[in-house]
Amino acid sequence: MVDVSELLRRHSRWLRSWMLTEGDRLEIIGEGFINRKFSRPRLVIPVKDANGVARYLPLNQRSLRALARAFGPNTKEWIGKRARVVALRFHPQYGTESVILEPVQEELKVDKSPPTDLALEVSKVRWQKGRYGGELAPSAELPTLSEALQREGSIMIGGHRYRLSRNRRWVIRSRLEGE
Repeated sequence: MVDVSELLRRHSRWLRSWMLTEGDRLEIIGEGFINRKFSRPRLVIPVKDANGVARYLPLNQRSLRALARAFGPNTKEWIGKRARVVALRFHPQYGTESVILEPVQEELKVDKSPPTDLALEVSKVRWQKGRYGGELAPSAELPTLSEALQREGSIMIGGHRYRLSRNRRWVIRSRLEGE
């Protein structure tokens, strides 16, 4: 009988994509280090996987940006935070796979309810007819609503749906169907 535990332990310090599935949650347990072994430097963070085992996970640029946007640029502040595996991608030209992470929403503590003063702010603005339907107002005239739309994407207030234009200079208001 052959004991394969030595072969299995060989890469046990590093978290590999085949060890994960989409939806797995990882807890960041250390500030990490920069690995310069390959073509460009990569951040490697220690994480605890779903089984409670501590392993090293190299981050790709997409995951790094998402985590930095949510938790801040200092990795010391990431300790104890959680991330979820969104996708596992295979790159056949390189023969590698990558793990795409996003921060867990419970850690962000985002308030989804629109503030009550938004309805008042919306009523004070003069709305112009839009080219493709709906109405437009400069986002500079609606600072509180614009800030809320940047966080949440769209907001429903008083029978209207509000969203930002692509260049974020305009707030677009459209009437909800059936009202």
